[in-house]
Formats: sequence, structure tokens, C-alpha cells
Amino acid sequence: MKEESTDSQESDPTPDSDFASVVETETNKGKRASKRKADDPDHKKSYRRSWRSASPLTKLMIYFTGITALATLLYMSFTGWQLYEIRSSSDQTRKLAQSARDSADAAQRQAAIAEGQLQSVRDSAQAAKDSANAANRVVEQNRDLIAAAKTQADTSRISANAAQKSAEVAMLGTRAYLSIDHMRMLNPLEANQPIDLYFEFVNDGNSPAEISGYSTYFFDTQLQDCNYGIQKAFNQIVVAPKSPRTQRVVISRSGISQVSVDEIEGCTDPNKCKRYMQFCIKGFYNTVGGEFPFENCSYYFPGLHTFLECKKN
Repeated sequence: MKEESTDSQESDPTPDSDFASVVETETNKGKRASKRKADDPDHKKSYRRSWRSASPLTKLMIYFTGITALATLLYMSFTGWQLYEIRSSSDQTRKLAQSARDSADAAQRQAAIAEGQLQSVRDSAQAAKDSANAANRVVEQNRDLIAAAKTQADTSRISANAAQKSAEVAMLGTRAYLSIDHMRMLNPLEANQPIDLYFEFVNDGNSPAEISGYSTYFFDTQLQDCNYGIQKAFNQIVVAPKSPRTQRVVISRSGISQVSVDEIEGCTDPNKCKRYMQFCIKGFYNTVGGEFPFENCSYYFPGLHTFLECKKN
């Protein structure tokens, strides 16, 4: 009797075994339905078209859904194996049931995490779009600022040029203008006598000029370039505006020969003199607006008892 009672207890179905049978049956149904869909050609074509037209965000959602499905499939497989073990031991069944519940909770948490990640992707895409719009607004604002700065720069440049021209005009009206005039010999030209030359620094400007420079001279049969091989320097001669400053230069203390005097004095044509007495002066002067150069080349023409500007043929 005791053995029959034992056999009766082993053959009676338990709630755990019924649950396992139901899970296994549902799993098999899902597999058969998936196989029929997979074998359908129209279904495959529709799936490929849907996949090509899907957006990156939809594909990402499908990836996460597939991961969730795979986790669920693994869970179901693991649950089936657990149900198989449940049939042999009720204690083990309770443990496996608890494990199944834990796995289900974990899968649910994974699904929640996947959903949260998907939402994060959506939020990131929206944030990127907002950033792009903000960047476009900043670019437009910068364009306006650059245009305004360019306009201001052009205006400033025009004002600076006008101010510079005004300063130049003002400087032209106030600076000194230096020249040499009234060049003459104090005594007639005589043989073996000192030759002293006088001339005036003339300032036609409206500011003083401070002159520094040097001079040279030649007694030759033709006019020479003013190379200043022999020179005499003068420094810091101040010429007031509209007030000529007379300057004395000793060309030769020992004088020249009578032949040279006759050749110079006998010239009647400035372009055909047998000998020329040539005088050169070169220097610079400081005044309002900076430093300016000046140079003068003259030769003595006895026909007019004056000095003419050097003009070589």
C-alpha cells in the first residue's frame, strides 16, 4: 500500500510541471510562426525594403529590440532547461523558479536600460540640432558684426587719410623752403690771388631751417660731375624765414695762374668756354616736417659777371 501511494504521488501532475508544459508549448508555437514568416519570399522582400528606407534612429531601435529579443530567447531557453530539471526535483524547481524570476527581472531591467539609451540618443540628436541652429544664429550675428567692423575700418581709414592730407597741407604751408641765390665773387678774378665766393641761403618758407653740408670746386676745361672729392664742410647754419643768410666760401687761397684767368675771363659763349670755374654745394636742412636735401651746381660766366646753373651738353 505504501508503494502504491508513493507511485500515485509521483504520477500526479504538479503546478510546476504544468507551468513548464505551457512555457514549452508557447515556445514551440513561436518558433513555428517565425519559421513560416522567414520562409515567405514576399515577407523577405518587404523586410529588405523596410530596412533600406528605415532611418538610422529606427535601425538603432531595431538593434536594441533584437538585443532584447535575444536576451528573452536565451532566457526562455534557460527557463526550458530549468523546467526540465524541475521535473526531477521539487526543491530544485523552486530554486530554478526563483532564478527564472530573477532572470526575468534582469531582462526587464535590460529592456528599461535599452529604452533609456534610446531616449538618450533621441535627446542627443535634438541637442545636436539645437546646437546647429544656435551656431547658425551666431554665424549670422558675426557676419553682421564683421560687416559693421569693416565699415568702421573703412571710415577710420578715410578719416586717417584725410587727417594725413590735412597735416601734409599744413606742413607744406609751415615748413622751410631753402635755395641758394646771389652767388658772386667779392673781388675780380686775378692771378695768384685768393678767390672768395659769396652767396645767400634763401628761406622762402614759414619756419626756420638748420643747414649742414659741404662744398667743392673745379677749374677745368669742361663741367664736371659734383663728386666732392675735395670738399669743405659747414654745420648748423640757421636760416630764418624770409631772411637770407649770407655765406662766404674760400675757394682758393693761392689763386690760379694767369693763363687760367685769361681762359675763364675770355669766355663769351657759356657752352664753349676754354676753362670753367665751377662750384658745387650739397647738404640737407631740418625744419617742420623732417629733413630735406638740397644741392646746387654753378659756374662763373664773365659775360654777365654772374654764376649760371650747370647744364652739361
